[in-house]
Amino acid sequence: MSTEISNGMPVITLDINEMGQMKRRLPRLTHEEQLENTLLQGLYPGIRVVRLNVPPGKLEDYQENEVQKSMRSFELDGVRFRLVGASASAKSGKFYAVDERYEPAIAERFRKWPEAAITYFGILVSPCKQRIQMPDARVMVVKDRTLGTNDCRGWISRSVFERFHLPGHRFYQFRLAFENTQAKGACKVMSDDVAQKLGADIILPESCVKPEYKQSTRFLDFLHWRRPKIEVRTYRGPVIFGIREVSRTLDLHSSYTLIEHAPGESIQLEIVPFAMGQARKLRTACEDGNYDEVIELLGTSHAQAPWEEANDSEYTSFEHTVVEAVLKVDSSGYLIKHPYINNALNRLLAKWAFKLCTAGGFKIPGFALADDGFLSLYEGQVVAASDWLPQDRAISSVPCPKGLVVRYPIRMFEDLLPYTRVSTEEAVALVTQVIEEQNGCSMDSAAVVDLVEKQIRLEGTFTLHSETAAKNGGDFDYDLVAVVEGDRFPRFVESRFAHQDRHEKGKTKRTKKQSPW
Repeated sequence: MSTEISNGMPVITLDINEMGQMKRRLPRLTHEEQLENTLLQGLYPGIRVVRLNVPPGKLEDYQENEVQKSMRSFELDGVRFRLVGASASAKSGKFYAVDERYEPAIAERFRKWPEAAITYFGILVSPCKQRIQMPDARVMVVKDRTLGTNDCRGWISRSVFERFHLPGHRFYQFRLAFENTQAKGACKVMSDDVAQKLGADIILPESCVKPEYKQSTRFLDFLHWRRPKIEVRTYRGPVIFGIREVSRTLDLHSSYTLIEHAPGESIQLEIVPFAMGQARKLRTACEDGNYDEVIELLGTSHAQAPWEEANDSEYTSFEHTVVEAVLKVDSSGYLIKHPYINNALNRLLAKWAFKLCTAGGFKIPGFALADDGFLSLYEGQVVAASDWLPQDRAISSVPCPKGLVVRYPIRMFEDLLPYTRVSTEEAVALVTQVIEEQNGCSMDSAAVVDLVEKQIRLEGTFTLHSETAAKNGGDFDYDLVAVVEGDRFPRFVESRFAHQDRHEKGKTKRTKKQSPW
C-alpha cells in the first residue's frame, strides 16, 4: 500500500553578498519556502537543506570567486553543507546545499553531471499538493508520442490516481522519483485494464525523465498493429509520486505585452470602452460604499494576477490582504480613514489605474495546455494515438468558434496563435478515423465518445497539436495559456488571422555540456 505524506521540511535561507559573506534570513512559513511534500524529503528523510541567495547582476571576477568559494562548501550549526543544485529560479540566484552526507547520493541521481543538477534539481524540491510512496510500482519509459504520450506528458493508472484525494477528469502536473533518477511533466489517467495489458502503472515519455533514462530496452509486440514494435525501458520497485497542480479554469488579467499587439481599431472600439466602463464601475462602487464590488474590481480576491507578476515570489500581497480585510468587515467605511489603510488603498488604486491604462483591465480565460493523446483498451486490443488534431484547430470549453492562444512571455505578434474550435462531434469523427488508420481496428461511436470525454476534453485544459504549441515555445508539462475570444475581441482576432507569419521561434532544447562534478 502507498503511504500518504502531508508535512513540510524546514529550510534555512542564507543571503550571500558580493564578498562571499553569508547572513541568515528569518524563516518564511509559506508552503514553497518550507518545501512541503517534496521528493527530496521522501528520498532522504531527515536531510537538512539550505537555500542560497547569491547577489544578482554582474559581479567582478574577484567577487565571483569569493561567492563561489563560500557557497561551494560551508559549515552551519555544526553541520558541513555542500552545494548540490538549483531550482528554476537559478537565473535569480537561488541555489541549494545539503548536509554533505547526502551529496554523493544526490550526485549519482544526476550522473555526477553538474549542469544537469543545476537545471533539474528543482524536480526534487518542488512542493506538491499531495505525495505518495509506493513500495512496488511498474514504470515504463517510451519514445515521445508512443502509446498516446507527448512532449513531457505521460500516463498514470486509475488505481494509482485513486490513492490521491484530488478531483477527477483533469490534467495533472507531477513529480516522480524512481530507481536512481527523477521525472517531471504532466499526466492523464488511463484505465486499469490497459495498464494491466501493458504491465505498467506509470508510462513516461523520454522527455519527462531528467537526465535521460539509460537502462536497457526491450520491445512490445502487439498483434494486428500497423506499426513496428515499440521500444520500452521498464522498472519495477519503490517510487515516490507527487501531484503538483490540477487543471482548472482560471480568470487571468490582461497584460500590456498582449495589448501592444492589438490593432488600433481594436484598442479604440473594443479595449478602451471596456476600460472606461471599469473605471466608472469602480467610482460608483466607492461612492456607494459597495466594498464587495470594489474588492472584485481591484482583483484582490477573485482573479489571478498576470503571469509576469505571479511568477515573482519575492513580493507578497500583504497590503492587499489588509485592505481587503478592512473593506470586508467595515461596511461603514470608517476605518478607511485610518492613515495606514488609506495610504495602502491609495497605492492599490494607483496600481490598478496604471494596469487599466496599459492593459485594458479585462480578464481572459486561462487553461493548462494539454495534448490530444489517448490510450485505451477495446475488445482486448490497445488503441492509442497522439498529434491527430489538425494544426490550426483546438479543443476548448471556450464556446467562441475562433480565438488566439496566448502564452507568456509574448515575444512577437506571431506568438499569438490563431485557432478554430473543434466541436465534440468533430473530435469524435477525427478520433474514429485515426483509430482505424493507426491501429487497424474500429471502435463503436459510444466507446469513442467516452474516450474523448475522459481523456481529451478534460476540465481546465486547452488542447493543441504539439507542433502548434511549440510555435510559441509551449509543451505539455503544465504550461499555462490564455485565450483572446473572437466574440469579445473580433477585430483583434481577425487581425491575427489576416497576418502572414514572417518568422516563428519555437522552443529549442540545447545539449548540455558535461563538466566534472
